[in-house]
Amino acid sequence: MSVKSFARHIRARLTNYCWRFAPAVYAKLVRQDRRAIPTTIDISSEEIDSQLRATLEALASKFSTIDFRKPLTVELRDHASDQLEKHLGFKLVRKPSTIDHGGRGILVERGRIPPRTVVSLYPGTIYDPWDSILLQSIGNQFVLRCRDGVIVDGSDVRLSRRVHRSCCHRDLAPAVSDLTWLEVGLIAKGRKRFLNENSRSTLSIF
Repeated sequence: MSVKSFARHIRARLTNYCWRFAPAVYAKLVRQDRRAIPTTIDISSEEIDSQLRATLEALASKFSTIDFRKPLTVELRDHASDQLEKHLGFKLVRKPSTIDHGGRGILVERGRIPPRTVVSLYPGTIYDPWDSILLQSIGNQFVLRCRDGVIVDGSDVRLSRRVHRSCCHRDLAPAVSDLTWLEVGLIAKGRKRFLNENSRSTLSIF
């Protein structure tokens, strides 16, 4: 590897990590530096809550007796995917991205997504602003820092996976955590972290 290519590699890694490096993130928030989001997108929190409630109630009516802290069978997972498609009117799949060098992304396999629709959720381990997440954030592109300082680690591999599994087995109250999004065949509503949000040529779905 030449010196120039090595320098580009280091610069790219540092630029990527700045999205999760706390001082850099806080500086962006102070400047109110936001990603470019079309001004035509205007959806209230009440509308979002209503859509989520309807979807969760539809799933709860079919799967109220399931312990989501345990791995789901393939048949049950497929049944949940079918119920979601029937309720939402579309099906999402994870496939190679249509964007060059975009890795794997989320595509609509069947159906159509109407405007102003909540497409997916961002699953992960939730950290308060004062919690330590340094080790989990190393090489992790799925650390989401919210404006209020709360952090969501959406990675399903390595240390992040172990931490979430530990927390899930620790929190014994019903319906407070689950392990289904860590499985290979995860259902569509837990795929937000795989959506590409920074393409200049292709709009993402939020």
